[in-house]
Amino acid sequence: MKLNVIDPYILSSKVLLLLYLPVSFFIWYIVLNTNAEPIIGISTILSILTFLYFVVFLKYQHLDKNFILFFLFTLYILFYIFIIKTLEGDLVDIYGRSVFRYHLNTLILSTMSYIIGRNFIVFKLKWQLALFSLMLVQILYNANLINLSINLDNVEGDLTGLYLGLSDIFCITSLLLFGSVDKSQIKFKIVLIFLSSLGLFILNSRSSLYIYLICIIFYFLITFKHIKSIKTIFYLFLSTTVIGLIFFDKINTLLVVNDRMFAVILKSDDASSNERSRLQNIGINQITSNPIFGDYGGVVKINADLGTYIHNLLSYWQTYGLLVFIISLYFFIYQTAKVFRLSYILNYKFNNHYNYIMLLSSYLLLSTVFAKSYTWFSAWFVLGILHNFLYNYRLYKTKYTSGNY
Repeated sequence: MKLNVIDPYILSSKVLLLLYLPVSFFIWYIVLNTNAEPIIGISTILSILTFLYFVVFLKYQHLDKNFILFFLFTLYILFYIFIIKTLEGDLVDIYGRSVFRYHLNTLILSTMSYIIGRNFIVFKLKWQLALFSLMLVQILYNANLINLSINLDNVEGDLTGLYLGLSDIFCITSLLLFGSVDKSQIKFKIVLIFLSSLGLFILNSRSSLYIYLICIIFYFLITFKHIKSIKTIFYLFLSTTVIGLIFFDKINTLLVVNDRMFAVILKSDDASSNERSRLQNIGINQITSNPIFGDYGGVVKINADLGTYIHNLLSYWQTYGLLVFIISLYFFIYQTAKVFRLSYILNYKFNNHYNYIMLLSSYLLLSTVFAKSYTWFSAWFVLGILHNFLYNYRLYKTKYTSGNY
């Protein structure tokens, strides 16, 4: 009888992915509920394991031009922050956070995320569904059901920002699951849309919720003629109408008790949006004053808070200078748009196998342009997945085609 031998590389890749997404999600929830960080955080453990994984499975890392460019990009930032610390010393913000350690940790987390993304392996649908369901149950269990919001009553200080990380993980997991469901399962897709929207609404991150919905709507629009989704649009409209009528009173109550999630749409004057606009204006002034090398640590000098950066791709320029910004544009705009186009083309050669790539590339593009800053290390996880797709596409192109796409 032939034994089924488990490939150590594949097994290790799956374990890392489980630690990076669902396990981190549940551990962060424990931290939120107890308001106490463990002695060694999950991010620290993951970073060590990822480094060991990279060394052990070096021959599987596909060290192509994208990997090399990412390595040089990371090395440049590392030297950059070390040189500034050596020449000018360190700064501390009002929460006692060291500017140097903050950026070093961000760099480590981004590198770890990229490596895990580059070795991404799609789980079977049943496992994805199980993990998604467990996350959703945890979200509902911890929610304040009156205003449909994550319960942060016992959370203080920097830990309050963990809900943003939870939103990122849940959003990425939801997009991966949606992209893995067969195109014929229309009703199931619609159920997933509503459950994912509910979970993201409760997690209280407007950017994650809005961008998720835009990605899904855009996906339906561009695949409309290919998947004959008139029935999908009809079901989606009908179910939205029915749910709206059934929960009409609850929705009206939500408009009052949790107006934050609707503020961008329903209010002309939203405090959070106004603050982001203010920070962007300050950040652009920093860029124009320091166009080549940026104004690393400048937000602490101006606002005494490391979190007061521009909330989009311009934050790379604001913090690290023009060179880093140009490479960021290449990664997150040019290459992401290219991946979207290629996945759209290949989808119909391989029976919609690359739906998840289409969704993740649009998610990354929208997030970095409109909502997320240089501190968003999940961007590098998604970029790693897209670079892995590009690597495999080049293999396919070389082996099976003449290269005319």
